Amino acid sequence: MPDVNFAANAYDKHRSGLRPEICENFLVERASPQSERRFRLVPRPGLVSFSSVASGMGRGLAFVDTVFSNKMLAVIGTSAYMVDSSGAATNIGTIAGSGPVDISVGRTEMVVINDLGEAYVITEAAALKITDPDLPPVSSSTYIGGRTIFTQLDTDTFYWSEILLSESVNALNFATAERKGDPARKVIADSDQLWFFGTKSTEIWQPTGNDNLPFIRLSSVDLQKGAAARDSVVAIDNTIYWAGYDRMVYRLNGYSAERISTIPIDDDLQALTEAQALTIKSFGMVVNGHTLYIMTCPGQWTYVYDASHGQWQKWKRFGFNDVQITGYTYAFGRHLVVDSVSSQIMELDTNAHDDLGQPVELRATANVPIRDRQACFNFSVDMVKGVGTASVPDPQIMMRYSDDQGRTWSSERWRSLGAMSDFQTRVTWRMLGQMRAPGREFEIKMTDAINGVIFGGRINDGVP
Repeated sequence: MPDVNFAANAYDKHRSGLRPEICENFLVERASPQSERRFRLVPRPGLVSFSSVASGMGRGLAFVDTVFSNKMLAVIGTSAYMVDSSGAATNIGTIAGSGPVDISVGRTEMVVINDLGEAYVITEAAALKITDPDLPPVSSSTYIGGRTIFTQLDTDTFYWSEILLSESVNALNFATAERKGDPARKVIADSDQLWFFGTKSTEIWQPTGNDNLPFIRLSSVDLQKGAAARDSVVAIDNTIYWAGYDRMVYRLNGYSAERISTIPIDDDLQALTEAQALTIKSFGMVVNGHTLYIMTCPGQWTYVYDASHGQWQKWKRFGFNDVQITGYTYAFGRHLVVDSVSSQIMELDTNAHDDLGQPVELRATANVPIRDRQACFNFSVDMVKGVGTASVPDPQIMMRYSDDQGRTWSSERWRSLGAMSDFQTRVTWRMLGQMRAPGREFEIKMTDAINGVIFGGRINDGVP
């Protein structure tokens, strides 16, 4: 029998018609060209505490080391905080509302848009609501060429501020979408261009250098893919990712929208109500060579796209369907996130294997196509060496299998992964009955706080 690769087709249609494979709370890494394995599975970063304020739920984070004397902005509850590298937080003012915020970064200040259509200018000392009567309720903002750009709430119109004065908007400083006229969900500056993501289409505008007409639409581009949610639109690694209004996930490829989602992921997006789709919140991070687009529908799921090889995974917190993260930023050499259900600011730490002391359930499946009945004398999993620790002296791994595409399962069979300095590399289960067409699905699970790296599996190893 061939080697078994876990999660080789995770959340995608299997070539043999079997169920999509599962890959939960792992990062998938391509094996070296010399290896007989296609992938290895590495546990995702765990969550460790960085800072916490008195009360409230996380709404957003932002950091640029040249702004605010090396301090991070955190919006938690109805307050804005300046947070330093030690985690000490100083309340600088009020941000009304309760939902996630949109944050843009300028040269010396930031702009926050709340879920009520209000805009705030953030300095290191204060959060000041913009009261300019010429600025209507807005939905998002970005910064380009010394100006802050605002999209008007539920319209196809955008405004721009005076140079270096986000709080000052002339009533005549506006333009409207020229091709479709659908309401703008999000504006984002990327590669010295403005990308306006509407409900059904996207327009690109660029600076002109003319103060009387500072922006003009790039008429040669017709991108007929809008965004399902404002907060799904993320710029990562010189491109932009978003969940489309047609319930597919896209990445920019030049001036074209390249679909990166799979049919099972599209199905999950299609199953959302309109209200649920509007809550999709995404962020991007680069960790250990992985460029990740992390997309959450609160209470439903968190899908993670790894651009390094085009694979999808799922992340979740123990006992929940998603990771419960509202905001992300890279600050002080750390990947920092804010909890969507508490006031915790946390670090995604590759050396941590639990979430604030709670288990991280590592789970993956592998499909083995079968044409005729065949005996399974043994099944083994190749693991990293010596994963036992002082706090987890005897870590365990569970295996079970299904011969009817997940309708029924065998009993769970647990095995030891070995204590510290027990450098076994393989865990084996024996006498596993008859496999039958169309195939067998193997599932493995670990919940101990260990570095549970999976290299792959083998069936009937040593059996002629």
